[in-house]
Amino acid sequence: MVESYASDISDKKLIIHFCNRYLHTYFLCISETRIHKEFYYLLKLISKKNTCFYMMFKELILARQSVRRYSETPVESEKLNQCLEAARLAPSASNSQPWSFIVVDQDPLRTEVAKATFSDIKLINKFTVQAPVMIVIVMEKAKLITRLAMMVKKKEWPLIDIGITAEHFCLQATELGLGTCMIGWFEEDKIKNLLQIPSDKSIGLLISVGYAIEGYPQRAKIRKSMEEIVRHNRY
Repeated sequence: MVESYASDISDKKLIIHFCNRYLHTYFLCISETRIHKEFYYLLKLISKKNTCFYMMFKELILARQSVRRYSETPVESEKLNQCLEAARLAPSASNSQPWSFIVVDQDPLRTEVAKATFSDIKLINKFTVQAPVMIVIVMEKAKLITRLAMMVKKKEWPLIDIGITAEHFCLQATELGLGTCMIGWFEEDKIKNLLQIPSDKSIGLLISVGYAIEGYPQRAKIRKSMEEIVRHNRY
């Protein structure tokens, strides 16, 4: 039982220990009743110490990466629905939720949508034909108050919202052991015709979804340093 550890190590160490253990089990898609009971106990400790939230989220954002080689393993509908639910819960300006999602997982349609992400000249997205699922995020009309504010401030907040919901989707996919890649280069008119998207709508992003091939490398994050991007009280 997890309680037996409490007398041996501090609450903080206990939280970190079981967070790491739970994440490891979760990523391997192992369902163990004992692990979940231990995690329930861990959640009670979180009310006093929020270290666990940091540890879990840090592991998640380090694990997420753009996956460009997929296996033929199909994506379970339950996992796909969890990713869509995470995307649905994303925040947006004035809670407009200016998005809808088209799940493309049937051939030959899926292959045709994937082929619309590259050409004979630009082959960088050719990996998309391997992905068993393509998600097309359609931009929907924002609330009136948001559209008015956009005109006044000359900002395109729905574009920001699309990015936020896409990241929610990808982070949830990572937690479930799935690989994703956000794609901004595509033939919009071709995809709109394939999916019967109304002409007055636009496509914000595509996301390829699937299981990475066995042995797919986990790349180190190459990011600017904090000193380069953080300023205090002035530019």
